[in-house]
Amino acid sequence: MNRDRMSRDSKKWAITGMGWVGGRGLGRARDSQSPGWASGGPAPFKLSQVISRTEGRSGRLDEFSKLGLASAALALTDAGLDRWTAKRPIGVIASSVYGCIGTDDAYFNTVLPDEGKLSSPNLFAYTLPNCFVGETALRYGLTGPTLVINPADTTNISPLVIGLETLASGEAQALLCGFCDLEPPATIAPLDRVETGSVFMLLEPPGREDITPLATLALDGAEVTNEGEKIDDFYAFIDHLIHTLERDAR
Repeated sequence: MNRDRMSRDSKKWAITGMGWVGGRGLGRARDSQSPGWASGGPAPFKLSQVISRTEGRSGRLDEFSKLGLASAALALTDAGLDRWTAKRPIGVIASSVYGCIGTDDAYFNTVLPDEGKLSSPNLFAYTLPNCFVGETALRYGLTGPTLVINPADTTNISPLVIGLETLASGEAQALLCGFCDLEPPATIAPLDRVETGSVFMLLEPPGREDITPLATLALDGAEVTNEGEKIDDFYAFIDHLIHTLERDAR
C-alpha cells in the first residue's frame, strides 16, 4: 500500500473486503456461494473452515475470540490480504456491547469451587474483550493500532468513525473495522437492538489496481457518508451494503 495514494484522496476510503459470521453461517462479499448476513447465533462453525493450520493453533480460543477472529480473517481474505510475508501497517477497530462476558462468566464458574484451586488458565487467558484483536494481528502480521470499544448508543457508529479518523491521521494504511457480539449468559438480561454475530470490513485508500471496491466512504468531521448519504447506523449500513451486493450479483 502506498502512502502517496492516501495523501491524494485523504477524505475517502474504499471498502475492499467484508467477512461475517452470523445466523446463516460464514460468509464474505466476493464469494457468490456465501450465505447472506443475518444477525443471530452464530450458526455453528469450525475455525479450520477459515484459518489453515499454518496460521497458528486455535484450539484454545474461547467462543468470543473464535467469532471475531473468523470474521476478521474472512474480511482479509475477501480483500486479498490474507497472505503475507512482511508485516503490514493495518489496524483493527472493533466494537462489542457484551464483550467477553460469557467467557468471564465461565471462568468465574471455575474459580468459585474449591477456593479457586481448579480455576481454568485457558479461560483466564481470554477474559479481555480485545484478545481476538491481538490474535488477528499476530496471525496476519498487522502492526497498526488495535482497539475494542463499548459503543455508547444503539447505532454502533463509533467504530466506523474512529476507524476512518485513524486512517485520516496516518496511523494506519488500512484498517479492519467491525463488531463482534455473542448472546450474554442467561444470568444477564439482553439489551435492546444488539446484533449478535460478527462483521468486519477492510478499509483502505482507493486506487488499488488489483481489486474493485465494494463501496466508498467519506469522512467530514464526525459524519460518515456513502455515495453522499449520511450513515447514521452501522448495523443498518452493513445490512444495506450486503443486501445490495447480493442483489447486484444476481
